[in-house]
Amino acid sequence: MARPLALSLSGFSFSYRSNYFDWRLLHGIDVDTVIRLTDVKAVEDCLDTLQHGAFGAERDRLSPANCVQLFRLLQLAVEYCAHLRAAHALLLDCYGAATAAAEDWKVSARAYLDAGGAFLAESMAAGSLSRPYLDATDTAKAGLENADRSYNAVLDTLEAEDSRARHFRFRKHRTELSWATLHAADADRLVASLDLAALEGLMPNLTYGSITNEDDEQLTPHHFGQIIPLAQAALDYVLWQANATGALLEQSMAGLQSSCGDIPLLTTATQEMHANITSLLLEAQQMGGVVSAGAGGMVMGYSSGVGGGLTDTAVYGAGFGSQSASAGLGGPVGPWASASVDVGQSHGQNACFSNPLLHHSPDPSAYPVPALPSGGLEELLAGAAGGGGAGLPVMELHSRTAELSSKVESIEHDLRVERSKTDEMRRILADVRDRLNQRPPGTAGAIRSPSLQAPERLAPSGGGHSRYSSAAGINLGSTPAQPQQPDHLPSHSPAKVR
Repeated sequence: MARPLALSLSGFSFSYRSNYFDWRLLHGIDVDTVIRLTDVKAVEDCLDTLQHGAFGAERDRLSPANCVQLFRLLQLAVEYCAHLRAAHALLLDCYGAATAAAEDWKVSARAYLDAGGAFLAESMAAGSLSRPYLDATDTAKAGLENADRSYNAVLDTLEAEDSRARHFRFRKHRTELSWATLHAADADRLVASLDLAALEGLMPNLTYGSITNEDDEQLTPHHFGQIIPLAQAALDYVLWQANATGALLEQSMAGLQSSCGDIPLLTTATQEMHANITSLLLEAQQMGGVVSAGAGGMVMGYSSGVGGGLTDTAVYGAGFGSQSASAGLGGPVGPWASASVDVGQSHGQNACFSNPLLHHSPDPSAYPVPALPSGGLEELLAGAAGGGGAGLPVMELHSRTAELSSKVESIEHDLRVERSKTDEMRRILADVRDRLNQRPPGTAGAIRSPSLQAPERLAPSGGGHSRYSSAAGINLGSTPAQPQQPDHLPSHSPAKVR
């Protein structure tokens, strides 16, 4: 359990022990239950009294049971703090790598925006698609894809390491204490000279040795007077390191959060840039646009999308909760980003430090992202001389075919529904006409509804024909109310239903 290389021990010193142990607290803890349930809260509650209790002031009046209870709790405290120290040290490396990967991603994204903006500007100015600018854009796109994969891989590693750090368990099976090694150490000299190397060598024996396997009759106050001060010194050491590495870890998490603050805005800009370049290439090729030096081969690569995007990844909770930046390059068409976008102006403005990587997208108005000028694409395509325009790529054709098939199916479904409504309307109107024709001629103008008990009138329509007023007052059993319909409607004429 070597200490992290980046951690300076210049501020470390062993605790001054002048207090009595809180035996009510210590005897209220069942060590076997703590081990079985991994009850770290119970260990944390007694850290202060374990660290600052003066064993020398009480050793003469302590029973062997008191000493065994004290030593076992010291072992659990040292084991838990050593785990935190090791976990923090590994996570420090992971957070450093993630911060570097985030910075590389931002550099690649800005390079892609610069190259794409130059390509669009040159194409609009020259009236043709320039192969050199397109090649530069493709190279920048490939670099962004590589940076994206690297960043995702680093975040996956960070998440895996965090998961391992969470799965802490106290060791149940312990080894035999090496009394020769422990008695060879001079606790007073070790503390006075701050001999941390010697203490590191004793820690496995102090932490994982089994005091319960020893014969109670052979354990004397001298034995406990040797191992308990050494265990307290080990607790001082690992607890200080756990706190120090925890503080460094918080700084690393804040640095990663700060580095990720610009990623949402850059993600949106790269999505818009990719969508506009793809649209420009496809439309220019479809309309027979001029592609300088054979740039048409780039259409398939751009139509397939850029990279896999940065996925949402939950990293390190339990005091270091986080959520990764989300970035992707296959978004909807939007305004294309200028090559001069400065994404560092609002660095860290909206950071939420309660969750180290949780961030909100900065205000888009702080970044100039001009829209594509109206008519610019039409002018470019109109200025491009025709000839040799290839058809759309196969994947694009498949995509459009599937979209059209879906629309046709939707239209056919709507037609079937409308046809069913029309047939039902005709049936209802025919039933109404039959009822009216069966009544005596003198009562045709006053049909009473049994449900509403209100008269219905016949309102004349233009051209001398009769049009029924609303059928809501006619009781047709469970038949729903229907709108007005001419009684002279031909059977083959569909009724328009809204």
